Amino acid sequence: MSSIWRLYEFFSWPTSALWPLAWQSLLVGISASVVVGLGVGLLGWYITECVYLRRAPSRQNVLLSLMLLVALLSFAPVVPPWMENGVDRYIQKQAERAYEPVRAYADLTEEVRLAARAPSLVFDRHQEQKAFELLTMASEFRSDFDWNYGNAIHYANILLGRLALARAQIGISSRYLLRAADIDGSPQLSDYGPDMTLAQELLWCGQSSVVLQYFEGCGRFWRNAEKNRLQEWSDAVCVGLAPNFGTRSGFNPTRRPR
Repeated sequence: MSSIWRLYEFFSWPTSALWPLAWQSLLVGISASVVVGLGVGLLGWYITECVYLRRAPSRQNVLLSLMLLVALLSFAPVVPPWMENGVDRYIQKQAERAYEPVRAYADLTEEVRLAARAPSLVFDRHQEQKAFELLTMASEFRSDFDWNYGNAIHYANILLGRLALARAQIGISSRYLLRAADIDGSPQLSDYGPDMTLAQELLWCGQSSVVLQYFEGCGRFWRNAEKNRLQEWSDAVCVGLAPNFGTRSGFNPTRRPR
């Protein structure tokens, strides 16, 4: 069905693109015809009066002719903006139409991010579909909207991992956690750092080795040395302590919910 729709859009866009231009061109053509026609008629009348009939036009006719000429000259500049305004409206409409998928991509990323950081999460098929949809959109927009690619991949895998953990699938959840770190980062993740909500849940389940691997993967893109606390968290996990992830975890306070 999507292929049929894409074919329809491919063959229909020239019609939608040319229609406003054709309409404005028709108006310009009619206006130009009126201006040129009246100008030629006025010139022909003057030549007939002066050359063939060998008589001077009356003052009243000359005055009317000058008034008509001034009216034509004042009308002519109105013609180009008609086409210009029509083209501007069309370009603006097409730009808004082209931006709609990008806006939907950004909105879906934010929706998945909020769901991935929710303190209380139960398995929801709808949220799982949203996460998979975001992964698909990220692969499609990677070349055009590259700065958000890391955010989309990171939070989609965090959400999928938490949903798997809600079904007691610890192994699958651990794989999603490692996939969340297998990115090149983003302006947000490279500055503020990765999300630790799923990592904290897996620590509660005794999966410290997987979390340490996650820390190592996140170290490749968390470049803000002032905010990077991965070494501190790794040292705490190695000695059996619970790291204080602060705002990087959706659990606040960091105590395990009952």
